[in-house]
Amino acid sequence: MFKKTRIRLVLFNTMVLMVILSIFSLVLYFYMQHVIFLNPDNRLSEMREQVKKRNLHEIQENNERETERRVAFLLWSSDKKLIKITPKKGLYTNDIDDFKPALSEGKIQTSQEVNGHAYRVMNVKNEGYIKDQDVSTIQLVLNVDPETQTLEHLAFLLIISAFIGLLLSLVAGLFLANRALVPIQKSWNKQVEFIADASHELRTPLSVMQTHLELLFRRPNHTIEQESENIYQSLNEVKRMTKLVGNLLTLARSDSSAQLLNKTVFNMGELVDKVANQFEPIFELKELHFTREIESLMCGGDQERLHQLCMILLDNAFKYTPKNANT
Repeated sequence: MFKKTRIRLVLFNTMVLMVILSIFSLVLYFYMQHVIFLNPDNRLSEMREQVKKRNLHEIQENNERETERRVAFLLWSSDKKLIKITPKKGLYTNDIDDFKPALSEGKIQTSQEVNGHAYRVMNVKNEGYIKDQDVSTIQLVLNVDPETQTLEHLAFLLIISAFIGLLLSLVAGLFLANRALVPIQKSWNKQVEFIADASHELRTPLSVMQTHLELLFRRPNHTIEQESENIYQSLNEVKRMTKLVGNLLTLARSDSSAQLLNKTVFNMGELVDKVANQFEPIFELKELHFTREIESLMCGGDQERLHQLCMILLDNAFKYTPKNANT
C-alpha cells in the first residue's frame, strides 16, 4: 500500500514540475525570440523609413559600404517578376529564385527558411520612390542565420535542462516521498502493534472466563455457594477486562505510544497466586499437572501491567505445554 502511495506521490510531483518547466521554457523561448529578432526587425523598419524619405540609390550606396550583414533590396514588378536585387551579396545566390513578393505591406514576416537559411522580410509598396523602373514592390530582406542558430541552441538547452530537471525531480521525489511517508509508516506499524497487543490481552481473560463458565455448566446441580469460586474468578476477569479495554482506548487516543505507569507497592506473591488460581481450572481441562511455589515478596511497580505479564506467561505455558506434563 505504501509503495503505491509513494509512486503516485512521485508521479504527481513530477507531472507538476513538468508542467512548470514547460511553461517556463515556452515563456523564456518566446521572450528570447522577441529579444533576438528585435535588432534585425528594427533595422528593417529603419530601412523602410529611409526608403520613403530618401532616394533609393543613395540608400543602396550606403548599404554597399556597410561591413555587417547587408539588407538586400528585391525589386518586384506588378506581375510579380523580380527586376533587380541589390546588393547581390545580401543574399545567397541559390536562394534568390525561391523568394516571392509577400502579401502584406509594411509588416515584418516571420523568418522564412530558404535552402537552410533564415531571412526576415518586409515589403514596401512603391509609391514613387523609384520612378525610372516598373517597380511595384520593394522587398527588404535580411539574413538572420546567427539569430536562428542562437534560438536553436536555446531550444536544445531548454529541452536538455527540462529532461535533466525531470530526472532530478524523480530522484528527489522518491527521496522526499520516503521521508514524508516515514511518520505514516510508523503510525501504521503502531496501529498494527496495537491491534496485536489488544487481541492478545483480551484473548487471555476471555479464555479464563470461558473455562470457568464451562465448569459451571458441567456441574449444573451445584449451588451458587459451591461454584462461588468460579463465579468470583469470572467476575474478576470481567472487571479486569473492562479496565484493560479502558486502558487500550486511552492508548489508542493518545498521540504517544508510551504507556503511563501507575506505580504502587504491592505483594508480588499474592498477585502470582491470584493469577495461578485463575489458570488452575484451565490446566486441569488439558490434563496438565500445575504446581506452584510462591513466596511473599513486596515490590514496587504497575500492578495491572505485571498482572497482564503473568497472564501472558501462563497463557503461553498452557498453549505450548503438551498433555500430562508438569508445569
